[in-house]
Amino acid sequence: MERCGLKLRIVPKLTLILLLVMSIFIVIANLKQMTRLKKIKDSFAAIGADSFLVKSLPNIRYISGFSGSAANILLTKDKNFFITDFRYKTQSSERSL
Repeated sequence: MERCGLKLRIVPKLTLILLLVMSIFIVIANLKQMTRLKKIKDSFAAIGADSFLVKSLPNIRYISGFSGSAANILLTKDKNFFITDFRYKTQSSERSL
Protein backbone atom coordinates (compact mmCIF):
# COMPACT_ATOMS: atom_id res chain seq x y z
CA MET A 1 0.00 0.00 0.00
CA GLU A 2 2.69 2.50 0.90
CA ARG A 3 4.44 1.66 -2.29
CA CYS A 4 1.36 2.71 -4.28
CA GLY A 5 1.08 5.85 -2.17
CA LEU A 6 4.69 6.71 -2.94
CA LYS A 7 4.12 6.38 -6.67
CA LEU A 8 1.05 8.55 -6.48
CA ARG A 9 2.99 11.28 -4.72
CA ILE A 10 5.93 11.14 -7.15
CA VAL A 11 3.93 11.20 -10.37
CA PRO A 12 2.22 14.56 -9.71
CA LYS A 13 5.60 16.10 -8.83
CA LEU A 14 7.14 14.80 -12.06
CA THR A 15 4.12 16.00 -14.01
CA LEU A 16 4.45 19.45 -12.45
CA ILE A 17 8.16 19.58 -13.28
CA LEU A 18 7.49 18.56 -16.88
CA LEU A 19 4.77 21.19 -17.20
CA LEU A 20 7.10 23.87 -15.85
CA VAL A 21 9.87 22.87 -18.26
CA MET A 22 7.45 22.87 -21.18
CA SER A 23 6.16 26.30 -20.13
CA ILE A 24 9.69 27.66 -20.07
CA PHE A 25 10.35 26.35 -23.59
CA ILE A 26 7.09 27.91 -24.82
CA VAL A 27 8.03 31.29 -23.34
CA ILE A 28 11.49 31.11 -24.95
CA ALA A 29 9.96 30.18 -28.31
CA ASN A 30 7.49 33.06 -28.07
CA LEU A 31 10.31 35.49 -27.27
CA LYS A 32 12.25 34.28 -30.31
CA GLN A 33 9.16 34.71 -32.50
CA MET A 34 8.55 38.23 -31.16
CA THR A 35 12.19 39.14 -31.89
CA ARG A 36 11.87 37.77 -35.44
CA LEU A 37 8.65 39.73 -36.02
CA LYS A 38 10.24 42.90 -34.66
CA LYS A 39 13.19 42.55 -37.02
CA ILE A 40 10.87 42.16 -40.00
CA LYS A 41 8.68 45.09 -38.96
CA ASP A 42 11.72 47.28 -38.30
CA SER A 43 12.82 46.69 -41.89
CA PHE A 44 9.49 48.03 -43.29
CA ALA A 45 10.75 51.63 -43.28
CA ALA A 46 14.08 50.72 -44.86
CA ILE A 47 12.41 49.05 -47.86
CA GLY A 48 9.40 51.39 -48.00
CA ALA A 49 6.83 48.70 -47.25
CA ASP A 50 3.50 49.03 -45.45
CA SER A 51 2.92 45.31 -45.14
CA PHE A 52 4.56 41.97 -45.81
CA LEU A 53 2.92 38.74 -46.97
CA VAL A 54 4.64 35.48 -46.01
CA LYS A 55 3.61 32.48 -48.13
CA SER A 56 6.58 30.14 -47.84
CA LEU A 57 5.89 27.38 -45.29
CA PRO A 58 9.48 27.26 -43.96
CA ASN A 59 9.35 31.02 -43.38
CA ILE A 60 5.93 30.74 -41.73
CA ARG A 61 7.31 28.10 -39.39
CA TYR A 62 10.35 30.27 -38.65
CA ILE A 63 8.20 33.29 -37.82
CA SER A 64 5.29 31.65 -36.01
CA GLY A 65 6.21 28.07 -35.13
CA PHE A 66 3.22 26.80 -37.14
CA SER A 67 4.00 23.42 -38.70
CA GLY A 68 0.89 22.80 -40.78
CA SER A 69 0.82 22.50 -44.58
CA ALA A 70 -1.41 25.47 -45.44
CA ALA A 71 -1.00 29.00 -44.11
CA ASN A 72 -0.16 32.61 -44.89
CA ILE A 73 0.95 35.43 -42.62
CA LEU A 74 0.24 39.08 -43.34
CA LEU A 75 2.30 41.50 -41.28
CA THR A 76 1.36 45.17 -41.16
CA LYS A 77 2.78 47.99 -39.05
CA ASP A 78 -0.07 47.72 -36.55
CA LYS A 79 -1.38 44.14 -36.78
CA ASN A 80 -0.44 40.59 -37.69
CA PHE A 81 -2.79 38.21 -39.47
CA PHE A 82 -2.39 34.44 -39.47
CA ILE A 83 -4.48 32.85 -42.23
CA THR A 84 -5.12 29.12 -42.51
CA ASP A 85 -7.98 26.74 -43.18
CA PHE A 86 -10.36 25.02 -40.76
CA ARG A 87 -8.17 21.92 -40.39
CA TYR A 88 -5.69 23.84 -38.27
CA LYS A 89 -8.11 25.65 -35.96
CA THR A 90 -6.65 24.12 -32.79
CA GLN A 91 -3.00 24.43 -33.81
CA SER A 92 -3.41 27.98 -35.07
CA SER A 93 -5.09 29.10 -31.85
CA GLU A 94 -2.02 27.91 -29.95
CA ARG A 95 0.23 30.13 -32.07
CA SER A 96 0.06 33.83 -31.55
CA LEU A 97 1.67 36.54 -33.59
